Amino acid sequence: MGTDLVTAVGEELDSLGVRQCKVVVAVSGGPDSVALLRSLHALRLGHQLELIVAHFNHRLREPACHEDERFVVALAEELALPCAVGTADRDHSERSDRSETIEEWARKCRYDFLVRTAAQHAAPYIATGHTSDDQAETVLHRIVRGTGLAGLTGIPVRRKLNGVSVIRPMLQLSRDQVLDWLRAGGYGYRLDAMNEDPRFTRNRIRHEVMPLLRELNPRVREALCRLSSVAAEVVAILEPLVVELEQRCLLNETPERVILSVPALERAPGLLVREVFRRIWSRHGWPEKQMSFEHWHHLAGLVHGAEGAWDLPGGVRARRLRGTVILERVPAAETTATAAGS
Repeated sequence: MGTDLVTAVGEELDSLGVRQCKVVVAVSGGPDSVALLRSLHALRLGHQLELIVAHFNHRLREPACHEDERFVVALAEELALPCAVGTADRDHSERSDRSETIEEWARKCRYDFLVRTAAQHAAPYIATGHTSDDQAETVLHRIVRGTGLAGLTGIPVRRKLNGVSVIRPMLQLSRDQVLDWLRAGGYGYRLDAMNEDPRFTRNRIRHEVMPLLRELNPRVREALCRLSSVAAEVVAILEPLVVELEQRCLLNETPERVILSVPALERAPGLLVREVFRRIWSRHGWPEKQMSFEHWHHLAGLVHGAEGAWDLPGGVRARRLRGTVILERVPAAETTATAAGS
């Protein structure tokens, strides 16, 4: 391969300033996470890293999921690294939020476990094995669902999660580069049959849509990753404008209720207004993924509309009243509809 994987990961760690620290490494047993762990293990002395292997068993593919767990535990033993194993405490069919997909449920369980593991070991970083293919597929997935500008930024190389930094040191590498490196080193890994299941949208994007797009543009992965980078630059430029607008329009805020000034909002561009609402949703933990672009668009339109109420996904009600927009969580029995424009 043109770029040695260990060298590339080491350069990314340097750019992130990751040295002399503990790192929890998320390892599913698949090729990406195995390559991440082995490369970090090769770099640990030079970067003075203390690695903790973390594997989460979602109990979705029995008995294969238990074989994955045994593989990761054995790999950690081979590398003489501590290994933390977590298991879903309930079946996905018993999940409390029935609006969640299996993928969303699994991701939440996994990251909750990773954050707990980092806290137990006082580790400031969690490393995951996302590649540029994951980045391209994520951007395309969000476009299909109807994303706004922020969604086009895709997977960040670093993000904060409950006081821990989640880093992706292989985000600049392709899946083919990872597989070539594993093959050259004779390193084994596990394959997840769920990654081939066409019932999941991401799998259809990976196995059906991306190959078709590559026929039109062989470098479509690179094009989507560039789009992600440009979107991230634009969002970074807009961020201080959004923060300033939010400060001007925010009249009152409690955990369940936010009151905004219409006069402060109605003079601002719709893009900034939508981003103010997104910040509020994120801060309050309201269900952003259930909000379509149409929801955000109509919510921003409420600033210029007549007085009235509108129910949004997740039990959030938006209403305009006497020069204010009021956002609040209401009991499910009180909501009248969740569809846009209802």
